[in-house]
Amino acid sequence: MPRTNLRRNSGEAAATAVGAAQEQTPPPPTDTPAPQQEQRSEQSAQDGREDAASREESIRRAAYDAYVRRGDGPGDAEQDWLQAEARIDGRSR
Repeated sequence: MPRTNLRRNSGEAAATAVGAAQEQTPPPPTDTPAPQQEQRSEQSAQDGREDAASREESIRRAAYDAYVRRGDGPGDAEQDWLQAEARIDGRSR
């Protein structure tokens, strides 16, 4: 805690800090990312989630289409999904 000197000036008490310049708060650490970098990272993560959701929705629709083409009859839902996934991702199965 800094020492303070009290003095009277025109009938008012004023406090002056002795050594206050020596007790400054240190600057923030430099290893924290800048707000712009954080915003870009958050945007990239959000884009990745949206891409994944869009991909999953595309696969879901393609698998359902396979089910409908089969005549809504019994079949292998997992195989429909894997084939749809391969088609959406550009692979052939």
